[in-house]
Amino acid sequence: MMRPGPADPSPPELRRSPGPRRVSCAIVFRVPQDSEGDDDSAATATGGDVVNLPRRPEIEYPTTWGYHVIGADEARLRDAVARVLGDRDYTFSLSNQSSRGKYLSFHVELVVRDEEERIELFAALRDHPDIVIVL
Repeated sequence: MMRPGPADPSPPELRRSPGPRRVSCAIVFRVPQDSEGDDDSAATATGGDVVNLPRRPEIEYPTTWGYHVIGADEARLRDAVARVLGDRDYTFSLSNQSSRGKYLSFHVELVVRDEEERIELFAALRDHPDIVIVL
């Protein structure tokens, strides 16, 4: 007769499920370049394979840029975007809705003058309390 083992004292959410666990990861690193040093590409290693990735894309400014903002209430999202963007011209259109209707995604498009403005706008949208996620 087999005796049952001692009960696992850890909380259920921390207990290990039976069966194999799969873990995948990607490591991104800078690749040393030739003596000219003019290539600023990155490489990624996954499962032992090395893949060269292209350099950061060159963006010519001013350019039309889009952000996706996600939140729970359309009116509050509209207000948040209006407060962050101020008097800039932009478009605001429904992009998607979660399956249960809890979250809405909107596409916001406007012209940005330079990279600094693009990043500042992203940070301001991200930090607004009515915006859950900015992509």
